[in-house]
Amino acid sequence: MKSHAPFRSFLSTGDEAAPGNFGLKDQVAALRWVQDNIAVFGGNPNSVTIFGESAGGASVHYHILSPLSQGLFHRGISQSGTALCSWTLAPNGSSKHQAQKLATLLNCPSAPSKALVDCLRKREAKDIIATDKDFMEWDVDPLIPFKPVVETTAEEGEDIFIPDHPLNMILNKNRKLNIPWITGLNSGDGGLKAAPIFAKDKLVQDLDREFDRIAPISMFYGETSLKTEEVSQRIRDFYFGDQPINNDTLHSVVDMFTDNWFLSGADQAVKLQVAVSSAPVYYYYFDYRGTKSFSELFSGLTTDFGVCHADELQYLFPSDRVFPGLVPSQKDIEITDKMITMWTDFARTGNPTPDEKDVAVRWQPITSSNLEYLYIGSDMYMDSGLLKERAEFWASLSVRPNLFSSNIHKNEL
Repeated sequence: MKSHAPFRSFLSTGDEAAPGNFGLKDQVAALRWVQDNIAVFGGNPNSVTIFGESAGGASVHYHILSPLSQGLFHRGISQSGTALCSWTLAPNGSSKHQAQKLATLLNCPSAPSKALVDCLRKREAKDIIATDKDFMEWDVDPLIPFKPVVETTAEEGEDIFIPDHPLNMILNKNRKLNIPWITGLNSGDGGLKAAPIFAKDKLVQDLDREFDRIAPISMFYGETSLKTEEVSQRIRDFYFGDQPINNDTLHSVVDMFTDNWFLSGADQAVKLQVAVSSAPVYYYYFDYRGTKSFSELFSGLTTDFGVCHADELQYLFPSDRVFPGLVPSQKDIEITDKMITMWTDFARTGNPTPDEKDVAVRWQPITSSNLEYLYIGSDMYMDSGLLKERAEFWASLSVRPNLFSSNIHKNEL
């Protein structure tokens, strides 16, 4: 199931004209098709596993939580993305503002909503896509101007996909969470943002000199935090101390974006979900840097940004299409074999290591507040307390009021 352009997938006016989450509802339609038809192709409709990376990972988590997807699949894997990540939900009120801005850019009425949507439907796709830069406040940020929303209403004949904040959906006592779930992150996921920044000296200088302005935009708390200056200062102090942002602190920039974009959401999601789910939750930390890295594609540089966002995909889907001429090392091949074995065993059984001799370790599900996880690097072993200090730092910040539970758009206050 593919993602769509954000304008089509997540445009929302907050009412019946465009309630939002169309991209996720398209995925529900695809899952229903699988249920209705997969047996004809030799598949088992009673054993369906969905998995995705980044936005795909967050989508999987949303499907686990959404009543609309209930019964359509049986296991889920979210790689570097959960429904509690900083970029996966629009603050209340912001989606309508974005829709009205898009309408104005395309000479459409901003109200009423039906007229806005009817007009946008008549615009050429290329003209809509061309407005992308008008939503950017610094470089390409905010990187995701149109996001999923909490739906307050639905189109006639349609159902609601996200009825409440995802935190409340996890804690909803009327909904049993019974889907075995794997989730985790890459140690250098933040290379997704850091790599293109360090590809241009001016962007590095901007981030250093205008951190208080840029950080709330790039890390999504400008719309939600009521204390942006205080938050920005605490972030700067935590990751950089008295040091400037430059090549010497490159890996601190990677860590900052890793933690804001991925770790914080994963940490909170697994803590909450394991407490209420009747099914196992498996947590991992991918820390293997092989022959190639996606940071080269994000930056055009061969600089070591760590184990970048999407790096694990080349071991799950080995191909020379992304890195032509790549000759994998023996260790690359070993990691590929182990990753594919665990992922496919989970798809078959709901347990990634039913026979530990296949990968020489038994991946234990989380059983306590210590958050047991599988370390996947040159070696593989169980550990606990993943990046505890960094995760607790983000939980302590006034980034999203009430620890994700309040969906406040600060312009409404």
